Amino acid sequence: MTKFIVREHPTRQTSVPLYPVVVSYKMCYFDQEVFTCNDWKWSSSRQPCSRVGETCSTKLIMTTWYMSQKCKFCKQIEVKKRRIRKLDDNIKHWSVEPERWRASIERSQDDTRHLYGQIIQREMARSIKQNNPCRTQ
Repeated sequence: MTKFIVREHPTRQTSVPLYPVVVSYKMCYFDQEVFTCNDWKWSSSRQPCSRVGETCSTKLIMTTWYMSQKCKFCKQIEVKKRRIRKLDDNIKHWSVEPERWRASIERSQDDTRHLYGQIIQREMARSIKQNNPCRTQ
């Protein structure tokens, strides 16, 4: 379909087409996977565009699949929280003899701080992904 951009002529009252602009209405249909954490991702292509090798201007949802699992960000965060709990348990166990286990306690505390930083990064990446209205991944 061809669309014309129209600009008013400064001296006349009529509109004049400047040049034709081709507007593509090609669209692809994809499945959508929604996880238990309400995050979602595009799944397999269901109905591709008629032209081979071109990218779509719009992705539409053909079918929504509700998954019984969490997204990859939530899984990564859960693993890191389990590791933090394990490190905290170790620190409590070693705190009975702090002089003997001082190096292990310090190392575990450093690992815990590092894991908290990674959790914050994962949560930020997830919120950026969820709040992006035109995400393609």
